[in-house]
Amino acid sequence: MADFDSTRTEVDRRVAPADAFGAIANETRLAILRALWEAPERPVSFSELRASVGMRDSAQFNYHLRQLTDHFVRKTDEGYSLRAAGKGVVRALVVGTFTEDPRRDPFPVGSDCVHCGEPLHAHYADESLTVDCTACERVHSRHPFPPGGLLGRGDDALLDAYERWVRGQYALVAAGICPVCGSELRTELVTDADRFSEDGAASTCRFPEYDTVVLATCDRCIRRVGATVGMRLLSASAVAEFYRDHGLDLSTIPYWELPWAVSDRHTTVLNDDGDTTDPWRVCVTIPLDDEVLRVTLDRDFDIVSTDRLDQESV
Repeated sequence: MADFDSTRTEVDRRVAPADAFGAIANETRLAILRALWEAPERPVSFSELRASVGMRDSAQFNYHLRQLTDHFVRKTDEGYSLRAAGKGVVRALVVGTFTEDPRRDPFPVGSDCVHCGEPLHAHYADESLTVDCTACERVHSRHPFPPGGLLGRGDDALLDAYERWVRGQYALVAAGICPVCGSELRTELVTDADRFSEDGAASTCRFPEYDTVVLATCDRCIRRVGATVGMRLLSASAVAEFYRDHGLDLSTIPYWELPWAVSDRHTTVLNDDGDTTDPWRVCVTIPLDDEVLRVTLDRDFDIVSTDRLDQESV
């Protein structure tokens, strides 16, 4: 992995984080960013931007605009436009990350728990959606989801959007890409559930009752994403082909209905000799009808082999 400091951009070096947040802690400056975001054409001239914000005092407006220039706003001879950091602030406001705290009371998911067979329910709080079983208290999914994703969506539409969102996030994680900042992820296999919880991975996806978890960490934005090994296989072509051969489209099946994805009872940690003593490779068995797909991954979580077996021979 590249050295953390060497990958910072010039914009990153210009403003300390505390100063950057201080620069936008003002209603006028947020209005400037919003006006640039909504402008039909960019760059926007000083006079047009001031008129959009509705501030009469030119000197006062210029003062606030200068606080944003370079880090959040780009100034050229033609006018002003948003930098990436400025777009990020407005996006956060638009999706409600900074301004909203919506909640959705528990509602039925329409799927049964892969552990006890009782109905699953979902609820939304603290900017995360949770799918769990109230009978056995098993969490099948808990992941951050933008507050704006709730707007205009009923329960079914929310679940569909959330499920697609999480699949996309884990496809990036499986590729070694941080879904937040795009940096390289450091991935390891954690076989101690206590350590998994202590590492703080529960802030992104909680499976504290499992013994085997893949923990991906971004050293740049300090993001941790924890999941079962099976979750990394949701976008694997070999698994999708296995389901197609059985007349099923894997992408249309909610992953919380897949025992091998939301449980580690289909996961075995192996060593070179196939024993279960020294972690080396990980094997996930995926049962479907009368057949089983056995997927073996190496210590980098790359698929090294796939085998199809009869259910009776497993």
